[in-house]
Amino acid sequence: MKLGEILVAEGLVTPADVDKAVERQKEMNWNITPDRVLWIKEELKGRRAAIEARYAQELKAIASDLEEIETLERAANAFASKHCHEGKPADVSGEAVGADVSGEAVV
Repeated sequence: MKLGEILVAEGLVTPADVDKAVERQKEMNWNITPDRVLWIKEELKGRRAAIEARYAQELKAIASDLEEIETLERAANAFASKHCHEGKPADVSGEAVGADVSGEAVV
């Protein structure tokens, strides 16, 4: 059941009122005036500005995340360089590295 039918069934409006409202809505939708075009343009500009602001925030958050991971990477490399023995590069791939009883690295 449509809203107009519900309102008529409840006795809140008459069928003629519903018809008038529908006609007014149709006229509004198809009545293109310079003021209406200007209003729509301004609405679209506002929507574009909001989207651009969200986009800028997301780019800033991604740049911050990238900086954090690069800092972590530099710290891991510095730690590995400092604590690497016998001139062998340390494994910073995330796999566990240990030593067997002979002192050789075990992956």
